[in-house]
Amino acid sequence: MNPTTDPTKSAETPETQAPVVPGAPLRAERLAADLIETDAGWRVVLAMPGVTEADLDVHVERGSLQVSAVRRADVPEGATVLRAGPGAARGEREFLLPDGVGADQVSASLDGGLLTVEIARPAAERVRVPIREA
Repeated sequence: MNPTTDPTKSAETPETQAPVVPGAPLRAERLAADLIETDAGWRVVLAMPGVTEADLDVHVERGSLQVSAVRRADVPEGATVLRAGPGAARGEREFLLPDGVGADQVSASLDGGLLTVEIARPAAERVRVPIREA
């Protein structure tokens, strides 16, 4: 069939082609982010239009903050997606955390299509080391 008359075919190059087979993996994107330093720590803001809390995964692992999301296309009940266009994608981003920052110092909120992650600055600890006589 001619790609211009068959909706399951694409005339795009393989590098730009969106999935055309039902069940194919979603297009991957690197999530754009703003990183802002504040007196209290750092704020990471990521645009997440069309993403719900259930579609997000935010976690701290081995000294890094990892964010991943899946944006699903609006599909009427009983319909099948033949091609995932701009409405459907998956994305991820990783940020190295400063030494001393643990999961308990990271919080996240989703409001109006923006994911905001707050990272608290670790307390500057100075601990005196006792010296024993030999």
